[in-house]
Amino acid sequence: MCRHFIILSLIIIAGLFSAVMVSCSETDPNAYLRSLRRIGMVAIDPVDSASLSDVEKFLAMDVVKANDWLIMSGDSRSTFNLLFYNLKTKDRILALRKGRGPGEMSYVSNILKHDGKVSIYDGDRGMLYNVDIPRTISTRMLSADTVTNLRDDFTKPSSVAQCGKCGYLTTNIVSANVWYSYSNKDGKILSSVPTFEYKELSDDFDAKVSHLISSEMISSPDGMKACVANIIFPVISFSSVDGGKLTEYRRYAYPAMGFNGTSITSEWIRNFQCLQADEKYVYALYSGNKFRGGSLPSWECQHLIVYDWSGEPVRHFFLNRNITYFFLEGSKLYCDSSYPDFNVYVYDLGRCL
Repeated sequence: MCRHFIILSLIIIAGLFSAVMVSCSETDPNAYLRSLRRIGMVAIDPVDSASLSDVEKFLAMDVVKANDWLIMSGDSRSTFNLLFYNLKTKDRILALRKGRGPGEMSYVSNILKHDGKVSIYDGDRGMLYNVDIPRTISTRMLSADTVTNLRDDFTKPSSVAQCGKCGYLTTNIVSANVWYSYSNKDGKILSSVPTFEYKELSDDFDAKVSHLISSEMISSPDGMKACVANIIFPVISFSSVDGGKLTEYRRYAYPAMGFNGTSITSEWIRNFQCLQADEKYVYALYSGNKFRGGSLPSWECQHLIVYDWSGEPVRHFFLNRNITYFFLEGSKLYCDSSYPDFNVYVYDLGRCL
């Protein structure tokens, strides 16, 4: 349940909670946040937290929850790819050392969870693996089996997200005219959504593709709808999925800030960091922080925007403890954060929706 907050603009009474409502200023230079002012903003506190600052050389990124375990991927500066953390016992297991040797992986691009199974995607090799969690816990070493090889003769997805039982949302490095695609279980692309256009988007192929693939993807639980949002540019897309065919039905694109077409400047504003979804809503984690010189690192976020599947924003939450990524289970958000220290937070939207 939301806690009570000081009134900043108006009080909304809904059920058993009251909350601060903060409207974005008319003069806010961030056009995306300014566009949300009509739905107001509700500030919420975490209901639980834990410090993991004693875990050395691990900076958490993606996260999923499996039973009592949070499974987090480490960024490029981490020694290990995965951290298993038990919410009840506080047990920690570091697994899958970074590298190219036996039993190692260069990096985990994505952690997926579908039908109760947790998978990891090796973006270097184009391989998807199912994680045997009980065996991993008992041996304290990663145990995983190959699900599929998504690499073909020409390319491999840079990142993947489960979409229904037999398909994946993917970003690819073969075309600067494609933003995201639907691929079958063998990695064959069945349909795609065209790129977005910005005057700041470079004509250089490698630079343009790197900006396009810097995207977050999620599908509805039934795999019939998809949402994709970009990190570099403030653009978010909604598509239907029918028999492997993507049909985009809504797209929002807002002015880019602090980007000169080929490189990120210190004034660049980071955009969408993470997406999660349930049957009714898409939950978009948004940064809005500068690349350098802001009060927080650009990858730490405090804005959670909730869209319905028609593409309409319906709620704007301000998270009083900044987070990097989160996993949605029921009404709870299981989050990791690396600033100022490595922490895990749990938010409960409860009656806020």
